[in-house]
Amino acid sequence: MPGPGGGRVTGGGAGSSRPGPVSAAVTARLQGSRVRIDSLSTQTSSTWVNPDGTYTTELNAQPVQAEVADGQWKPLDGTLSAKPDGTVAPAVSATAVSFAGAGSKAAARLGTGTSAVGLDWFANLPAPTLSGPVATYPNVLTNTDLTATTTATGFELSLVVKSKPAIALPAFVTLSLKGTGLTWSLNGAGGADRCRRGRKRSGHLGGGEGMGLDPR
Repeated sequence: MPGPGGGRVTGGGAGSSRPGPVSAAVTARLQGSRVRIDSLSTQTSSTWVNPDGTYTTELNAQPVQAEVADGQWKPLDGTLSAKPDGTVAPAVSATAVSFAGAGSKAAARLGTGTSAVGLDWFANLPAPTLSGPVATYPNVLTNTDLTATTTATGFELSLVVKSKPAIALPAFVTLSLKGTGLTWSLNGAGGADRCRRGRKRSGHLGGGEGMGLDPR
């Protein structure tokens, strides 16, 4: 079992994944190696059937894979690229995270459509420079870049002061919370909980930890 910091998605060779337990068990017995059962996989776990008919489940503390199509799972890949809609997003994400393209205030979003939630910058952002999981928006404040980083559970926004500015930087920056049909309440732990109308708590914004939202 992987350590508490995460894990990996592994395979048992050719034909190492089948939709259900029956087909997986038959394949495992025929090929002599374990086969993953796609219908029993989640973002944080994979269940395998072994050649002898026993089962093995690998658990992870954080998401390690995402369902990119019905029953098709891929390991998370935080490599950012520009998308046709003008946003910037990772190759494979468990939270449907996206960042702003040039000329947008939508610094970060989780989810899509009416389920999307996130944070807005106070002005239109410049075109970002992309490097792996990090998007860098240059000079959003004096001598200061904004970085947006995709993580297994969401994203992190950071301000990077490149050199001592000639004028004082603001003591804090206020970003707007965005989300359709949501209400927010302070949770007493330095963050905020979100609720959708008629539902229990469906996510949270962690104080000093970037976004930690489940876009349901």
